[in-house]
Amino acid sequence: MLDRLKIVSDSLDRIHEEPRYEIYEGVIYAMAPPSGDHQILVDEINQQLKRYFKGKKCQAFIAPFNVNLTEFAESKKKIVFQPDITVVCEPSKYNQRTGTYMGVPTLIVEVSSPSTRSKDLGEKRFLYELSGVQEYLFIEDRHSASLFTLKDNRYTETSYEDDGSGIITIPIPLFPELAIEIREDWFWFGEEQS
Repeated sequence: MLDRLKIVSDSLDRIHEEPRYEIYEGVIYAMAPPSGDHQILVDEINQQLKRYFKGKKCQAFIAPFNVNLTEFAESKKKIVFQPDITVVCEPSKYNQRTGTYMGVPTLIVEVSSPSTRSKDLGEKRFLYELSGVQEYLFIEDRHSASLFTLKDNRYTETSYEDDGSGIITIPIPLFPELAIEIREDWFWFGEEQS
């Protein structure tokens, strides 16, 4: 009985008040809580995007922000993702009643987690490309990232690495004056362990 109580107690430490879910091919998947590095990266990148898009037509949203890509699935089974950051430029495609964006985002940013890496670079990348997401920024960790840019309906990948300066600068071609920075000095704790 004590072992069972310990397991329940340990599990409660990982439960948040509002769990996040995604739907892929009609199946609901619960999402694990993000790590400290993950939250720092999403917050800092979102702040850069908010500053850049202030007063412009596009807007950046952080998860949870539902993006419905069902119409692009071969099976037509429901697909709703919650990218870490979603940039949209067509406000009329947002369904206020359901809280879901029904259009194709312009830019999506995903920060890698051990539990989501294969899905982010597999099914999600494929659907983002198929649906016409112009740019998909995948942050591997605080030291490396890949930008997938849509050209002739196919993604081309450009990789970015920390050159030892503690800063990665990622230009976003779709928005010529926008370059996203990832800085080592954002992190007030050491490297996270997998």
